[in-house]
Amino acid sequence: LYVAIRIFTGLVDIPETFRRRQRTRRHGRSEYFLTQGMLALNEGDWHAAEKLLRKGASYSRAPMINYMGAAKAAQHLGALDRRDHYLSLASASPGSSSLASGITQAELQLEQHQTEQAYAILRKLHADQPGNNLVRSMMLDASRGLREWQQMLELLYEFERKGGMPLQNIRAGQLQAHAELLIAASRSGDITNLNKVWGD
Repeated sequence: LYVAIRIFTGLVDIPETFRRRQRTRRHGRSEYFLTQGMLALNEGDWHAAEKLLRKGASYSRAPMINYMGAAKAAQHLGALDRRDHYLSLASASPGSSSLASGITQAELQLEQHQTEQAYAILRKLHADQPGNNLVRSMMLDASRGLREWQQMLELLYEFERKGGMPLQNIRAGQLQAHAELLIAASRSGDITNLNKVWGD
């Protein structure tokens, strides 16, 4: 009777034991592909990094990191279509962070001189997360690249009020933005506007 009960209990437990082993194997594969993929990414082996991180995403319960890493590798390979595909998969992943995927997308676009697209993403992120210094700093770079001097001044004043940037960098940025606004006002021939910009 005891042996029969043990056999019956063992048979009942088989599905759960099988599921536990599957989860353990899946977790091990996820960890392996993520670790090896990030190492390849940091070592500049873009082909291996993209392949490992893409493959690991199917085993991960939070594949967003895999997809963001694969997007970086794809960009280094000049495959911008694949980069954008990975970024869309990252933002649609379970448990994904819109802030993290947005920052990664804007960062890659800035590296690729797609400044207007990055600026649009950063404006939305800044509206959603006004206290995030990284978003503000990236938006400052995008504003400078697009010659959005007024926006640049607003961001610099935010840094001055809330911190997050050395004061000498803030002053240098303010000087540049005010100088560019003065040059533009002087070229316009509008003395009223020039006086206003000078007063500012």
